[in-house]
Parts: sequence; C-alpha cells; structure tokens
Amino acid sequence: MDREEREAFLKEEYDFEDLMRIVKKLRAPDGCPWDRKQTHESIHDCMIEETFEVIEAVNQHDIPNLREELGDVLLQVLLHSVIAEEEKEFTFEEVVDELAAKLIRRHPHVFGEDKPAESPEEGLSRWESIKKKEKESKKSTQVGELSRIPQELPPVMRAYKVIKKAEKYYGRTDGAEELLEEIKKCQDAENTLTNRIETFIKNMEG
Repeated sequence: MDREEREAFLKEEYDFEDLMRIVKKLRAPDGCPWDRKQTHESIHDCMIEETFEVIEAVNQHDIPNLREELGDVLLQVLLHSVIAEEEKEFTFEEVVDELAAKLIRRHPHVFGEDKPAESPEEGLSRWESIKKKEKESKKSTQVGELSRIPQELPPVMRAYKVIKKAEKYYGRTDGAEELLEEIKKCQDAENTLTNRIETFIKNMEG
C-alpha cells in the first residue's frame, strides 16, 4: 500500500462507509491473508462467540464493553455480506432493504393506519400475528417451524424454545411439564458448572 492510499485509511473518526471500505480492503487481493481465506462456514463460530460476549456485557452492565462487542458482531455481519457479494449471493444493501421493509411491514401500528399498540405485549402480539401470516403465505408448516429453531443454540435454550413453540402451535403437549422440569435441572447444573469455572479462573489469576 502506497503512502497516499494508506493515509486515506487513517482518520481520527470513521463512519459506516469508512468501515465498509476497510472490510472490503481486508478481503481484497492485497488485503489480509486470513480475512481473504474466510467463508460463511469458517466464521460461523465467530458470530456465536461474539453474540454471547454481547450478552455477557449486557448482563454485567458493562457499557464500554457492550459498545466494543456490538462492533465485533457488526464486523461479522459485514464479513458475511462482503463474502456473499463476492459470491454473487446478495449484497449488504439487500440485507438493509429486506430488514427495513420487514420492520415497517410488521409495525402497521407505527407506520400504517392501525391504531397504536397500547402496551409492549400488544406490540409483540401484532408482530407475531403478522409473522405467522407471512409464514402461512410461504406454506411453512408447524413442524417446519419447530425444525427452524437453530441447532446451534445451547441445548438447554433450544429445548426450551422447542417446547414453547410446540405449545404455541399445538396447545399444552403431553410431557411438556416434565420436560420443562428437566430443562430447569439442566440449567441449574449449567449454572453450577459456570460458577465452578469462574472460581477456577479466579484462583488461577490469584
């Protein structure tokens, strides 16, 4: 990189266009070998890890760290988008367009002629109702909805979501109470293990 190009990247403050230009530079032939090598599949664990780091920052009320971790999640979004654009799959602009249209479509009480929602619960209910109609128009099945729950979710979280969605579509399902109790036991065991790991780390650092 010559001096003029290098100086074009060095600024005191950056905006979104600068960020996208930097990510594309990393993927360019003269960019970073590691970034150029990445695919949707190779960085999928990075998205999972960064997402949980955002959750941890929220739980700890660590605002400076939350800001940084949100940036790391945004980097994953941009990398996936740039990779997709290179593979002629979709562009970041299409991601933005689809999201914006969905937000407006599922908030007719804000952007349409529906009366305003009177509570958070009503707002969520309207979102879910519109989402359900959209799924029906795409001929998605109830069983299909269960299979759409990401397998990458932590097992306890995925089990809970499967049961709650099954109840939503089928009503109270046989054995649900017992399964929820087992999930709670697993969650308690997971919390105990997490506490033991934290204690181990503190002892090592001490």
